Amino acid sequence: MKKLIQLVIVFSTFGNAIGQSFNPNLASKLQQKLDALVSSNPNTKGMAASVYYPGQGIWTGASGLSYSGHPITADMEFGLASNSKLFTSVMLLKLAEQQVLSLEDSLHEWLPNYNNINPNVTIRQLLNHRSGIDDMFYTQAHLDSILKKHDRIWKPEEVLKWIGPMRFTPGTNFYYSNTNYILAGLIVKSATGQSIAKLIRDSLLTPLQLDSTFSDVEEAPIGTISHRWYNGIDFHDTSRLSLNSASGPAGAIFSTVSEMAQWYHALLDGNILSPNSLAELTNFLTPGNYGLGFAKYTFFGNLCWGHGGQTLGYKTRMIYDPCMKAVVCGLSNSFPSASDGITASLYQVLVDYLPACPGLITGLTTVCQGQSNVVYTIPAIKNATSYIWTLPDGAQGFSSTNSISIHFGSNAISGTIIVRGVNDYGEGAIAKLAITVNPMPNAIITANGSTTICQGSKLELTANQASSYLWNTGAITQSIEVATAGNYIVTVTNSIGCKAVSNPTTVKVITIPGLPDPIVGQTFAVCANSSGTYSVSQVNDVQYYWTPPPGSTITQGQGTHSISINFNGNFISGSLSVLMYNACGLGPKRKITISSVPAVPGSIVGKVYANCNATSSYSIRTVESALNYTWTTDIPGAEITTYQSPGDTAVSIKFQQFYSGYIQVTANNNCGSSAPRKLLVYGVPSVAGTIYGNTAPCAGSTQNYYIAAVTGATSYQWTVPTGSVILSGSNTNNIKVLIGANGGDVSVIAKNACGNGPVKKLSITVPCQSIKQPDDLGLTLSVYPNPCNESVHLSFNETKFGTGLIQITDFKGTLLKEIQQAYVSGSNSAIVQLNGLSSGIYFLNWISNDKIKTVKLIKMNSN
Repeated sequence: MKKLIQLVIVFSTFGNAIGQSFNPNLASKLQQKLDALVSSNPNTKGMAASVYYPGQGIWTGASGLSYSGHPITADMEFGLASNSKLFTSVMLLKLAEQQVLSLEDSLHEWLPNYNNINPNVTIRQLLNHRSGIDDMFYTQAHLDSILKKHDRIWKPEEVLKWIGPMRFTPGTNFYYSNTNYILAGLIVKSATGQSIAKLIRDSLLTPLQLDSTFSDVEEAPIGTISHRWYNGIDFHDTSRLSLNSASGPAGAIFSTVSEMAQWYHALLDGNILSPNSLAELTNFLTPGNYGLGFAKYTFFGNLCWGHGGQTLGYKTRMIYDPCMKAVVCGLSNSFPSASDGITASLYQVLVDYLPACPGLITGLTTVCQGQSNVVYTIPAIKNATSYIWTLPDGAQGFSSTNSISIHFGSNAISGTIIVRGVNDYGEGAIAKLAITVNPMPNAIITANGSTTICQGSKLELTANQASSYLWNTGAITQSIEVATAGNYIVTVTNSIGCKAVSNPTTVKVITIPGLPDPIVGQTFAVCANSSGTYSVSQVNDVQYYWTPPPGSTITQGQGTHSISINFNGNFISGSLSVLMYNACGLGPKRKITISSVPAVPGSIVGKVYANCNATSSYSIRTVESALNYTWTTDIPGAEITTYQSPGDTAVSIKFQQFYSGYIQVTANNNCGSSAPRKLLVYGVPSVAGTIYGNTAPCAGSTQNYYIAAVTGATSYQWTVPTGSVILSGSNTNNIKVLIGANGGDVSVIAKNACGNGPVKKLSITVPCQSIKQPDDLGLTLSVYPNPCNESVHLSFNETKFGTGLIQITDFKGTLLKEIQQAYVSGSNSAIVQLNGLSSGIYFLNWISNDKIKTVKLIKMNSN
């Protein structure tokens, strides 16, 4: 019962397949060919045909007459003759599957001995015609009996009496004998107790729903039987009992073309027999090329399986193409008939118009997940205008040609690549190639630390365990050390040759951050109890550390490029600094000074000495963020007047008599005042300049010592070493001294109404003892023109290098002009401008080293 259910299920699936739509172009070609060939063969009264083709189902056609005025139809039943033998063979194989019998059983195990029959013949030798038993149909006695006694029913034992002697030793040759299948039917009944016709009905026809197929004589006809014509005579009304009772399992089955196509397809598609039994069935031996119940042929260069059949009034032909898996059936109601050639020609339509059977698919049979550009090719298929490729799950690719490039995805699994040709008449047979898809290995890179490293450092990258490695750096080891930035990728190969490519591992190389960009934010007039925002340009992959000025607090943003600061009530000023840092270290600091009150003003510029009873100007540069300035002084009686001048601030101060004191200034804004800038000023003259004169005079000599006039001085006070005497000029800036015997300092103080200025000194050595008199005669001085107007020329000679003084005095001795004049050894000259002097008599003094020469000078101004 279990096997029966299986057959029903399988055939139900088959029924869905044959319900498909047959290609109209192909159907038209088949019908045209059938009509043409039947009409061109007068001995073929009529013929029905069918074609089963995978994916299209079954085509049926008919041409010619059943009898006069009544065309053959495709649903008529025809005697199959020897095409009945396949049913018998399949039944024996089914019994062998159920271990009811064995194909290796001998006749004597199941049947009595018969004349001219070797009892050691096996069931297999019966079915493949290698028994050597004579064929009863080829005896004249049998044929005469059939023709003369149409309504007689023959028993098998009677038929077996007609056979002649054994043709050869069993198993040594091939001889086609219908007697073999008569004996096979007897074995079935002996083994099961039932006729083979009943077993065929119950085990094959009913499960396969072959309702129009029946065993004649033993079963009543079903449907319409075509008239049968033998040698041009209609035998329809002649009884078939004699013929078909004698034929029995060798040729008594009737069927339609549609059901014969179904029968062949179900059987050869593996829906009836086990794979082992099907292999027995199709084990074609030579000579004879016969299997078990059908044979092997070549049609139009193609290997085919099938069988022919002929009997009184019927001629049949079955063709099966195991590559196309196509079935062609031709059933004719005539004998003789051209049905063999017509059936072959219908098969030729398939060969000529459908894509041919494909060759072998070439390409890798073992691939890896993730493998790309794997090419598979099949030789060009005859008649194909396009190709359909079917790929295993997870494989990707498309082609309408005979070659395809496939990518096996990471989820691809083993399976079968299938390809078939296609044209307007349908799809061709398939070619298959089994593909083993090996799993893709993992490809993972692991770093032994952060992938952001400092310049000069190294990072180790390690791939997961595999058979071999190839890094994009060219390295082939499992681990590599890297010191440069970039993306690192490894391709790993496992033990079965499958590769995988890792995701990139990005390595960054960083350095100690540099100096931040200038800090942006208010730096001046930032008052206590206020807040502000300060920032620098943002740099990636760094953090920031801010140090606020004293008296302030960072309230937000520490660690970022922008912060907020609260300035406390005691804030005055200080530095705000920021540095950038990362894992490599700290960068340099960027600083700014933030102040609430302005900075201390810069230096006060103005007159320091000789301010006695004078008005002097003082100024500073403008202080950033200052709104105004406050000037003060501790000098009694001083009066300050302020005024603005471009770019700075200035005041004038009117002084009375004082010795010294401070003036100071502060810069002011809304936050308060800066610390003061102070300047110490004096009413007295400044210290004198260089004292000129001989520093190594001889005792008893007369020497001149002088200084440049000191601004604001009204007189001078000189002192000389003990023993020396000032001969003249003691209250002027030029004195004549008689040198005594002691060394010491020549000093001078400038004086005015406010007091004495600081002392200026010139040290002289202990005088030499040889007395050297002044040699005024050695000094020559020429003054011209004299009288003069606006200027006068001097020419003089000196014996060494030095610096002298040119003085202009009036006749009272008042010093009017004084000029320092450098001279060289030899001739010298100078020009003295007399602008501003009125006409009159003046004296010009030339003072150099220890000499002095005076010339009277007359100035005459132009009217």
